[in-house]
Order: sequence, then C-alpha cells, then structure tokens
Amino acid sequence: SILPPCCLLTCTIPASTFLLLTLLCVYCARRKRFVLSAVIGGLAALTDRVGIALVIPLLLEYFNTMTGEYRSLKEVTWRFYLKKGLTGASLILVPLGYIVYLIINRTVSGSFFAYVEYIKALFNSEFALFYRVGGVMTERLIDAYRTYNAPSLFGLYIPSLISVIGSLGLGLLVVKDMRVSFLAYFLTAYVMILSQTGVIDAPRQLFCCFPVILGMVKLTKDRTIGLLVSLLCILGLILYLGMYVAGWPVV
Repeated sequence: SILPPCCLLTCTIPASTFLLLTLLCVYCARRKRFVLSAVIGGLAALTDRVGIALVIPLLLEYFNTMTGEYRSLKEVTWRFYLKKGLTGASLILVPLGYIVYLIINRTVSGSFFAYVEYIKALFNSEFALFYRVGGVMTERLIDAYRTYNAPSLFGLYIPSLISVIGSLGLGLLVVKDMRVSFLAYFLTAYVMILSQTGVIDAPRQLFCCFPVILGMVKLTKDRTIGLLVSLLCILGLILYLGMYVAGWPVV
C-alpha cells in the first residue's frame, strides 16, 4: 500500500483492474478452481497483454494438482481423464482473452496490432530484447540531465531504472521461497513488460506483477530492514504523489 506507484491505482487506467484480476486468477488456481481461474485469467489478458502470461502458472498449478490426485487414486477411470481433460482445456480461455483484445483492435482501427503502432508513433518505441530497455532508459536519463529536464529525469527515467533493477533483485531474493508457478509468471511478465525500447510505465506495470510485491513482503521479515524500506517507500510515495499533482509525467 505504500509502494510509490500505488497512487496510480486511483487513476482511470487499467492497472488496478489488472492487478485485481491477476490476484483473483492465482487465488482461484491455488484453491483448485481452474475453470473460474481461466475465466478470470482471460479477463486479465483482455485488460492488459501481460495477462496472457498467466497461462503459465495456471498450467503448472493444474498439472501439479492433477499429478497429486492421480497418485492418490487406487484406480484411474476414464471419467478421471475426461474431467481433467475438460478442466485443462478451459485454460485456453486465457489466450482467448488476448485474442478478443486483438479483434477489438481490428474492429476499431482496422489493424490487429494497432496498439503497437500507437506506442511507436507516440513514444518512438519498438519491440526488442528486454535488456535493451535499461540501456535506452539510461541514455534518456543522461539526455534529460544534460538538458536540465527535471520532470522527465525524476518523474520517468530514475523511477523506471529503479523499478527495472529493483524488481529483478527482489525476484532473485525470493527465488528459493517462491512457488515455481509464481516464479515462472514473474520471469515471463518481466520480459514482456520490458520488451519495448520506449516503455515509460515500467514502474506501474512491474508494481502490478504480484511476485514483486511478495519480494517486498519478504524484506519485512527483518524488522530493521523492514522499517528502513517502509520509510523509503513512504518518502517515495509522497514525492511520487507530489510530482503527479504538479503535472509531471509519472506514468
């Protein structure tokens, strides 16, 4: 609640809806309600393209559950395979949600990938390997510093680099304690989020990647470190909110 980008969840952007759907999707999967989880995952993929990555943790949780049930049965019947097959087939609803999003693009603008053209035209963004994004952000940070462009420097590029490096560090920190399905989702979502050279909303998108929040929670196990991190987050939240109210670009 005190992470700096959380103030953006009150804006009229799909971030809060996507975070809610993601958490509901994973919760239902952990409760072994895979059909409902697939429906919610499809809505998440319709809300944000990163939602399609949810199909990976759902598959891992599904196969883990199915294997456990298979080993516990004394006799495996065709009904078991039919039930589990239909349940597994429902997971196709997640990529179907993204397909619906592409169809909406085609209906509105005449192109399935209109959003790609949009971000390229407005932000000079192109798809590339994720590690290139850090280099592009560093170059723009240096340019903003040379031109004394404080709003872009403190509102965009410094928070972006902190989120890119910090979220990866948090993911590595909790790798031993995190479920395999959560880790798979984090790695996939991280690469997808940082697949555009002109991405400027990395703090918001990475904040909506729930394994990053789990990494922050792990830091609070040590009271001293937890207190320090909490104070830094509160300070960052105040600064971030101040820049937002001042009209600085803090997407």
